[in-house]
Amino acid sequence: MDCHRVQGYADEKGILKYEGGLPRTEEVRMKHIPYQIPYRVIVPKRAEMSNLLVTVCISSSHIAYATIRMEPQYMIMGQAAGVAAAMAIKTNAKVQDVNTTELANKLRSQGAVLDSKWSLE
Repeated sequence: MDCHRVQGYADEKGILKYEGGLPRTEEVRMKHIPYQIPYRVIVPKRAEMSNLLVTVCISSSHIAYATIRMEPQYMIMGQAAGVAAAMAIKTNAKVQDVNTTELANKLRSQGAVLDSKWSLE
């Protein structure tokens, strides 16, 4: 995870504080657990645009984007986008209408890991 601070400010005592960063304690670092990236983050809302898959400029908080912007996650989202595009073309459907259960099954058959069966605790 690579999270950068958003802005600095002086608190009521005049001490410099930062917003948007993460605590740098070992306890916090050890609590990071795997997470899923939902298909909906790469698909714009139907009213805004159809048949567009966006794997880099997704909408997220800066905290979530701190891990999503790493190359392995880009590859994961790219694979999902490619499979979803192929499925949409094959069924003459919009990418918003791709069956996500079928998409997940196809990704798993290709070796994608979509669920974590382990924890860091």
